[in-house]
Amino acid sequence: MLLNAAAKGLRRGIANIDTQVISRTVQQAFHWVMLYVDEPGLKGGTAALLIKDQAQQRRQQALAATANPVDLSIIGQRGRAALLRQYFEGLELRVDDIMPSEEELAAREQGNQMQPGLAEAAPLSPRGREAGREGELPVGT
Repeated sequence: MLLNAAAKGLRRGIANIDTQVISRTVQQAFHWVMLYVDEPGLKGGTAALLIKDQAQQRRQQALAATANPVDLSIIGQRGRAALLRQYFEGLELRVDDIMPSEEELAAREQGNQMQPGLAEAAPLSPRGREAGREGELPVGT
């Protein structure tokens, strides 16, 4: 019984320290950061996060809308790569590790222009085999 009464006093003292000291210190630090630190990621709070999330959703919708051969022929590989770069940057991934560089894309485009019949000769299914019935091996293998 006496220990319980003593514990109440300790709890009250800790609660006072929390409300009087710690919360004031955190509030003052917050105000200082808002006034003197010029980093946009710290300012804006939840509104900035919502705007960033909406922009990422729009990028994902643009990627889904242009994921067909007609749109790819319009925007080209470079346009598609630019969309993917922005999407990966929004996910805060290291884009240079994922995406090929502009030079590599240009080299691929030149290689495709020099060998136009190669891509048309044997269209591949999503599994990497020549188009045909499933389970059937390509002729000549």
